[in-house]
Amino acid sequence: MLSLSPRPHTKVKLATIVAILSVNTPLPVSAHQAVQAVRGDPTSRSVATNLPGFRAYFAPPAGFDPLTASDSELAEYGLPPRPGSDAPADAQRAWQQVALSPARRILPTLHQSSFAARPPEVPQTDLPNAAKTYRATSYVWSGYAVYDSHKPFQHVEVITEYVVPFAQQPFNVCDGTLHGALSVAGIDGWASADFISAGTTFLANCSYGYTDATYNEVVEWWPYYGADVDGLQVTPGDLMEVALWNTSQTTAGAFLLNLTTNQSVDISFSGPSSAKLTGTSVRMVDHTPVLQRRFD
Repeated sequence: MLSLSPRPHTKVKLATIVAILSVNTPLPVSAHQAVQAVRGDPTSRSVATNLPGFRAYFAPPAGFDPLTASDSELAEYGLPPRPGSDAPADAQRAWQQVALSPARRILPTLHQSSFAARPPEVPQTDLPNAAKTYRATSYVWSGYAVYDSHKPFQHVEVITEYVVPFAQQPFNVCDGTLHGALSVAGIDGWASADFISAGTTFLANCSYGYTDATYNEVVEWWPYYGADVDGLQVTPGDLMEVALWNTSQTTAGAFLLNLTTNQSVDISFSGPSSAKLTGTSVRMVDHTPVLQRRFD
């Protein structure tokens, strides 16, 4: 089901189950060290992570009510923007599930990812002058996308829900080659140079008859960098809810919620000075092969 709201923060939700194929190598900075860095400042709502441009948010205090909080208070605690009053009911429910979640907030360690999502390949001839919803399946990308040349998604929030699949090599393949993909919510990327995404990666490597699979949460600002989120554990069968929103052409937020383990991570991140989101598309539950590449 797909819902769009015409208000400034458009809401999109797609509930689905996906199946495919993640990496986990934490840097030495721990969440405990992050807490130590702000200890003694009871007003701190967030803390800088070990990667430049990323901040992690603490859970709101007892008694904080997102339903009555102002927009600025929601932003102060890193929570997703409230949808407009005319947003569809399913979008309202999706936001409330994230904003009211009692899940234990994790302060993550981030590390630069060696993997990136492959953007969809969209011929310019397929781009309409008005809004259009795509359902695409190809070698490089599959999922749902909404494209609109009038750029209505310059301030938008996407919420997607999916089940973490079991990662394995293709059938009858065990040659030591790493195979992987990811399921994410995304803003832009449908025929645009920059996009942001957040979700779960799944990687599998089979050698000598044994398959090693890894699962990890990830946020990315293509084509500049990606960050693996260490601390929020995910395993096959977990039900994930991911909210992703952009507050400008160069700033964004992500809320990663594991509904099965009752844990969450709330972070904000910025793109480089050359980043520029166009606001022409949103994408839901991408099924995208990952590329092994170096981020400069």
